[in-house]
This record gives sequence, structure tokens and C-alpha cells, in this order.
Amino acid sequence: MMEKKRFKHWAEVLVSMTALTLMVSGFGCKSSNSKTPTEGSSATVVRPSDGLAVRKEIEILPTHPIDGSLVRIVIHSAGAPNPKPSVNFNGKSVPVYATATDWEALIGIPYGTSSSEMPLDIEVSGQKSVVMIPIHPGQYPFETLSVPPKTVTLSAKDQKRVDREYAEVGALYRVPSEEKLWQGSFRYPIKGKIVVKSEFGTSRVYNGKKNSPHQGVDLQTGFNRPIEAPETGRVKLAKNLFLTGNTVILDHGFGVFTVYCHMNKLKVKVGDILTPGQVMGLSGMTGRANGPHLHWGAVVQGVKVNPLDLLKAWD
Repeated sequence: MMEKKRFKHWAEVLVSMTALTLMVSGFGCKSSNSKTPTEGSSATVVRPSDGLAVRKEIEILPTHPIDGSLVRIVIHSAGAPNPKPSVNFNGKSVPVYATATDWEALIGIPYGTSSSEMPLDIEVSGQKSVVMIPIHPGQYPFETLSVPPKTVTLSAKDQKRVDREYAEVGALYRVPSEEKLWQGSFRYPIKGKIVVKSEFGTSRVYNGKKNSPHQGVDLQTGFNRPIEAPETGRVKLAKNLFLTGNTVILDHGFGVFTVYCHMNKLKVKVGDILTPGQVMGLSGMTGRANGPHLHWGAVVQGVKVNPLDLLKAWD
């Protein structure tokens, strides 16, 4: 049985895919509001309120991200996208890839972050700037679930297996491909009517015991519904895991991974390159599940984000 209390999602109010154009003063302009982030630093801090106007532009999409969301960074260049910029977010280097005319990078806003803004460090041709990305708190629902007791209170043996599998999966995310395999916005991994059974970020109570928030989206499927690749990706994992059951992880390149869990049957193997629409397995309820469904997750630069953001990121 599952009871839900839903709140109106901030994404409906605050998140639009309209570009927030931030003109970076280190790329050819000056702002009276700009200031260095630390004493002795040559970088310039830029906020949306600066209202700068120069030839070089940076777009933050969406304009007002919430915690747990995907953010696309577009660095516009005049002519060919050279030289390649360097990008750092939250203290970590972010891979940058070229498009026909620009440079782009993808980042994930950590779920539950208490920060009202986070720094994005960009350097081009030795010129450094810090773009402060405004972060809005997501208002996520909560739910209670009844699942097999052994998947909530783990035995020592099962806990050891879970720890081992957690480390295995985490290691995959730390070695992303530097080949961009996806072409644009993703599509749903199932065809037909889409019913979201559980939202990303939902706080969960399993069998009366509070657990970690839901870090994916559960899609209602029934048994043996084909699960399809939503975009081109290389299979990095295809095996049974204790909590997520029969699981597939796809590497789409440049730090973008998607995850598919609880399948009844797997139809792919590690190393396979799947094209959009190619079937990777059939839906089920293996692992910790209270009914047949697909858990669909997304990980960007090691941060779990709402996979639904992939559906509109390049629209």
C-alpha cells in the first residue's frame, strides 16, 4: 500500500527552459557589481542581476534550477568553438564537449543542497570568471511503502553484498566515456501511456522505517513491458543487484549515465551499444519492489538528477 501527499513542484513555477544569458566580464566586459571570489584571485564573479552585455555569452538552462535537477551550460563562441574552455562546478572539473558552433557542459545540482547559489568556474584563453548559479529548493512529496522485510532490515550477508555493489556502481560513474553518444533530448524508455508511479526526490518510509529519498522516477509498467534505450548509449552494467534487481546502466558519454532497474529479464550485455528504441529488457519487480515497475534514474557528473530533465534539455 502506498499513501502519498503531493506538493506542487517548484519546477512548474520556477523552472523554465528559457535561456538565462550571463555575459561574463572576464570574457570582455566589466561590471560595477563584479567582485573577486577570493583575495588575490583574478576571476570575476557574475550574477544574473549584473545585466552585462558583451560579445561572449554563457547560457544556463534552465534559468532557475532546483536541487536534483540537470543543468546545461552553453558557452557561445564567434565562429569555430576554439579554444576549448575549462569548466569547474562545486569544486570538480566538468567535461566539455563541442557542438557545431559552441561548447557545452552538463552538471547536476545535488539533491538536498542548502545553498542558494553555487559557483560555476569558467576559463577561456586564460580569462577566468565565476558564474553564480541561483538554486531554488525543490518541494518534493513523500510516500510510505510496504516491501519484503528482508530488503529493509538487511542481514550481515546481504549488507555486505549491497556495500560491494554500491562500490561497483560508483566506480562506473567515475570513469565516463569521452565520446558523446546522444544526439539531443531523450525520450521515455517505454512506449505507450506514461504513468509516473513515484516522483524523483520523494521522501520514503519503507515498512515504517525512514529511508533515503527516491533518486529516480518509477514508471508504471506491469510485467514484461519492453524497456527501451531513450538515446544512444553503451551498456556499462547488466546484472542482478540486491536492491535494484535486474539492472542496466547506460553510458551516454561526457559524464551522462542512465539507470534502469527491477527488470524481469535482461536482453543486453556489457559493451553493447544501444540505439534509441532498442530493447534492453522486460519490466518486472526484481529487487526491492512492491509491484512491477521501471525505476529510471540519471547520473550526471556523479550526481543523481531527475531523469525527466533529459526529456527537454535540448528542446
